[in-house]
Amino acid sequence: MFGTARWDFPRAAREVEKQMKHSLLLTLFKLLSEHSQTVESWIHPRRLSFHTQTRSIQISSDF
Repeated sequence: MFGTARWDFPRAAREVEKQMKHSLLLTLFKLLSEHSQTVESWIHPRRLSFHTQTRSIQISSDF
């Protein structure tokens, strides 16, 4: 008897999506840390909170 390998496509797709989001976030954090002044002036009049420890970005606007 031969074993059949069944690929869980939804789970694999979620994993790929998670990895892509992770790499996009890392790229974004790298860009923000390198160009924080540019980003702050670009986001103005919004307030940008950038936390490297928790790896979270909060952008709030005064609308």
